Amino acid sequence: MVFFVDSVNVNKEVSFNGEKIYSEVNLPFWSQCEHHLLPFHGVVHIGYFISDGFKPITKFLLQSMVHFYGFKLQVQERLTRQIAETVSPLLGGDVIVVVEASHTCMISRGIEKFGSSTATIAVLGRFSTDIAARASFLQGIPSPTSS
Repeated sequence: MVFFVDSVNVNKEVSFNGEKIYSEVNLPFWSQCEHHLLPFHGVVHIGYFISDGFKPITKFLLQSMVHFYGFKLQVQERLTRQIAETVSPLLGGDVIVVVEASHTCMISRGIEKFGSSTATIAVLGRFSTDIAARASFLQGIPSPTSS
C-alpha cells in the first residue's frame, strides 16, 4: 500500500511545550466484528508530533487509512494498532490513535445497553513515554455529547 503525504487540510494544531501536536478527530468508520459477524462503528482520533523532514497528513488520507482497515472483518484493538503503525512511519514515529466504537454484539448479546461504547488506544514513540503529551491530546478529544 502506498500513501502520499500532503500538507493541506490538517484539522487542528495544539501547542505543547513549544511544539505542535497535530490532530484529526472524529474520523468516522464502520467495520464488522470477526468474532460475532456483527457490525461496529464509531470514530477515530489521531494525534502526532511531526519529526524533522516530515509534513502533516491530510484529513482525506487519514480517513482513507481508517476506511481501509475498517473495511474487513476486524477487532477494535487490532484496528487501532494497524492505523497507528501505518501512520507512524509517515510522520517520524510519534503517534497516538484512539478509537471509540459502539458494538452491535455488545448491545444484542453482551451488556445489552444501548449507547454504550468501547475505547481503545495505541501509543507509539513519544506518546508512549510522555504522559503530559498523551494527556494534552486526550483532553482535546471532544466528548460524545459535544459533537
